[in-house]
Amino acid sequence: MPDVPIEIANEEAIVRGICSPYHVSSKGKLKPEAYDPSPATDEVSVIRHAYVGSDFCKKKAKELEDREKRKIYQGLAVLSARQIRSVGSEVVDSRQIFFGHADIKHGFDLIEGEPLLYFPRKNGHVILGFLYCVG
Repeated sequence: MPDVPIEIANEEAIVRGICSPYHVSSKGKLKPEAYDPSPATDEVSVIRHAYVGSDFCKKKAKELEDREKRKIYQGLAVLSARQIRSVGSEVVDSRQIFFGHADIKHGFDLIEGEPLLYFPRKNGHVILGFLYCVG
């Protein structure tokens, strides 16, 4: 296993697995919910691309697929750690989950049953302005 720093550099590519219909609209656009934290947490699971590579990211993202629940892998969304931090969130290493795993921490818990359409920040930006999908 390579020597991987716990500190995540601003230049690191941070990857999120994207599944429809949860993360993708009927028009093929990334939904705001793609970066919603799990209920009762402020964490969004992501992968540190530089240390595991594209094939690993795609394999892990495909593990999210659940065809019985119509949850279909669609691709990967990529942000730099700098982009995540620029809107007031943080990205932290969580290798205890698996090697290469990280979490985006928004600093507030999502309350189940209460919709959150975007992540407002002190500087007025929203995280959704920086997203794009790759297959």
